[in-house]
Amino acid sequence: ETTVILTGHTGYVYSVAWDSAGVRLATGSDDNTARIWDVRTGENTRILTGHTGYVMSVAWDSAGVRLATGSDDKTARIWDVRTGETTVILTGHTGYVYSVAWDSAGVRLATGSSDKTARIWDAQTGQCLAVLQVDAPVLEVAWSPNGEWLALGCHDGRVLWVRVRV
Repeated sequence: ETTVILTGHTGYVYSVAWDSAGVRLATGSDDNTARIWDVRTGENTRILTGHTGYVMSVAWDSAGVRLATGSDDKTARIWDVRTGETTVILTGHTGYVYSVAWDSAGVRLATGSSDKTARIWDAQTGQCLAVLQVDAPVLEVAWSPNGEWLALGCHDGRVLWVRVRV
């Protein structure tokens, strides 16, 4: 049994996600940063700054070149992890962005928010393709493997799934 301890965040860590190759870990924290870690060495290889609130969720695209983050600053961001630059800022939510999830093709990003919506975005342009209104904060979003359905985990204990037609 081996335990690796990654240190560097100065606040709570709210989210962790492995890249598809299993060699990098992304973390999101209430220090308003996301970090990329090399799990072989434990080295913090990149600090992603730009959010003005807690980073509540992190998710890798399937190619492992982009990271999505959701924040209580009411935005989500898409980052090029090679450069550390934000490529797209997703605005429109009026509450915390609790969750981000890529579709399997890496074309669309879903976000879930305390504003009682889930949104579907074009990951290249940042255009909002759909707003799914529910009657409870959306704490978690997840795509079906075929990209036809989006599951929503809600604050009131319900799980909903919606056929996505965009």
